Amino acid sequence: QQRFVYNLSSLAHGNIQILKNEECIQSIVDFLLLQDEKKRDEKVQLLAIFGDAAIAENIDIRERALTVLSLAGESFLQYGDKDLIVAAVNSFRKWLENEKELLPGLVVVIKRMAELGRWLLENSFWQEAEETVSLFYRIHEGSCVKSPAMRSLVSKTLGVFATKRILHDITQGFLLEDHKQTLCRNILIYFQTNAIEYLLQWVITSEDRKQRVALINLIPKFGDLAIPSLKECLGQQPSWAGARNVLYMLGEIGNDSCYGIMKQFYRHEDKRVQHEMICSVVKMGGDSMVDRLLEGLLWVDDDLKPYLLHLLIEHGRQDEKILSALCQLVEKSCNFSSNTEKRLIIAAVAALRTFPCQRSI
Repeated sequence: QQRFVYNLSSLAHGNIQILKNEECIQSIVDFLLLQDEKKRDEKVQLLAIFGDAAIAENIDIRERALTVLSLAGESFLQYGDKDLIVAAVNSFRKWLENEKELLPGLVVVIKRMAELGRWLLENSFWQEAEETVSLFYRIHEGSCVKSPAMRSLVSKTLGVFATKRILHDITQGFLLEDHKQTLCRNILIYFQTNAIEYLLQWVITSEDRKQRVALINLIPKFGDLAIPSLKECLGQQPSWAGARNVLYMLGEIGNDSCYGIMKQFYRHEDKRVQHEMICSVVKMGGDSMVDRLLEGLLWVDDDLKPYLLHLLIEHGRQDEKILSALCQLVEKSCNFSSNTEKRLIIAAVAALRTFPCQRSI
């Protein structure tokens, strides 16, 4: 007992070299596994010390520290001690942020760390879990630089967090629109494709308009990562509302490569979908926008043509291709209904003012 107290005191004063002693390691493990409420604060402090030891220059000490943390973490999970789980996962995270080597037992250590993080998520301790999930995400996408092997292992493990239950709870948390909404949004984004597919399914099946609108505005935050899932939705002949929602999200993402699969919706039977297609092209912008709006002018419902003309003049200025399209439209106006013909001519005349030339007269 005396030796154990001495060892703890030495560790508290930064003497991590004593971790090279097998007897010391075993006594500390026994202490951490002991279920004693009165010793909780001491254990939390000790786990923090092991977080420091896990980033020591000496590899042997790092390995020993991680072994203790892994054994202790497994025990904490069995009896669900939140404070000790948080302390253990914080020490693991400190190690992972700093580790550059491929240590023996790395797979086991990463697995234990993920188990601790998942427990926090499953029990709605989202704030405490967020930094760990964020670290896995940053390693996956490369902003926290690691070796290819470690990055691959972490990327594969990232999916452990995104269980159906956790996705449901965090999505519900996001939809509550309280002080945790930003936190929930960030965690969902860290879950990447798993979250995108889950959120899209929620949008499709939810009868709550407010929820649908909130998620339709969230999904574009995933950026280009959401594009494959959204394209797949468009290819499944969605309802008019589904098509409109997907076009809106693709427009918000603004990736130019999506136009090829989107342009067919200029010819959709529902004018609301056509209108969203026009809006999406404008949001995507770029050098091709005027040509794409001119393509839409050939296909959209006659009622939408005056709106398209307005956009062409607003964004195309004095493009000669617009003048040609205007003249052709005026020449064909007699083929439209009387009400549409009147609106088109008014819009065309207003647009032709941009082109003060003989052809316009």
